[in-house]
Amino acid sequence: MQFVAISFVLASFICLMVDAEESQCPTPTCHITYPGKTKVAFSAMSTSIVRNRNAAVDLAFQKTLTNLGRGFDDVSSFRAPVDGTYFFTFAIHSGVKSARVYLRTNAGYVNEAFGSAGYHTSTNQAILRLQKGDRVWLQQQPNGATISLPEHIHVSFNGFLLYED
Repeated sequence: MQFVAISFVLASFICLMVDAEESQCPTPTCHITYPGKTKVAFSAMSTSIVRNRNAAVDLAFQKTLTNLGRGFDDVSSFRAPVDGTYFFTFAIHSGVKSARVYLRTNAGYVNEAFGSAGYHTSTNQAILRLQKGDRVWLQQQPNGATISLPEHIHVSFNGFLLYED
């Protein structure tokens, strides 16, 4: 069984290595994709505690590890530099109060992560079809608290382009 699994992994790897000029797949089960030349990926982290009372607040990120394609504004939101399908993931960490953070686009609510009071971590992900210029961001809902410090980063926002249209 291990040999079959290794063979499948190797065959999959070979499929990824196929030159874009070739028209035949080396194995009958692989699919060749020809990605666009645009590279888009970002990874942002919060290094602060965010407490809000009666109003929702957009989360700000003080540290940007990666920003290929310059889609992330180095503060709080991502704008799609090209039409395509994108993958986003985020993590939050609650403190003495609970935290509910929405993943939002200019079209509205996508999904959320919830950490109950007592220092809990929560994550969520989404694959979104975006048009160039569409905005994606995280919004902490009223009466919440997220905890992240420079030496203990618990709040992050990441995304990358899967397929360009």
